[in-house]
Amino acid sequence: MIRVIVADDHGVVRAGFCRLIDSEKDMEIVGEAENGREAVKLCKKLKPDVLVMDYDMPEIDGLEATRQIVELKLNTKILILTIYDKKEFALSFIKSGASGYLCKKISAMELATAVRKVASGDLYFSTSYKETESSRPGAAVEKDLISNLSTREYQIFIRMARGMTMGEVSNDLSISYSTVKTFKYRILEKLNLTKDSDMTFYAINKGLINREE
Repeated sequence: MIRVIVADDHGVVRAGFCRLIDSEKDMEIVGEAENGREAVKLCKKLKPDVLVMDYDMPEIDGLEATRQIVELKLNTKILILTIYDKKEFALSFIKSGASGYLCKKISAMELATAVRKVASGDLYFSTSYKETESSRPGAAVEKDLISNLSTREYQIFIRMARGMTMGEVSNDLSISYSTVKTFKYRILEKLNLTKDSDMTFYAINKGLINREE
């Protein structure tokens, strides 16, 4: 049974999400929070498998609550549910330790799927974001681009996609910083990406990384 806490400052919205989750046979609501500070306290007390949390809340917002919960090392997976359908917001949460980012326009089926995915250790983005990405010109060609990377390029790509800095990759692989920098630009070029953060989204959308790796 997946134990879930829902945090949202709008009571009606929170109740709706709780009903949807509680209606699933393999899930149960173990707590509700109406602000970020309360969400942190409840997670510390109840240690749920998944916290479904809004971004824009009083006391402390969802991003700060995410950071505090991750620091507690509770193994609680955090699924952000928000009206902000922006890539930059999603990346900030993933880098801070969240396991998923959903827009509130999702269906009940996608919410249940997302909860199961993050509970099992995967990262999850709204299908609305994935559909936007896949509709870009040349997206079909991108599916095979990962095979263009050498073994070393792939090693660096995966580490940076998980949020490691070039310095951290350098230490982890015992290679120079300048070597990592050179490889990074090759990776971006081969995958048709423009900046470091794109690697995270590329890897997630291709199913190459998850929270347990």
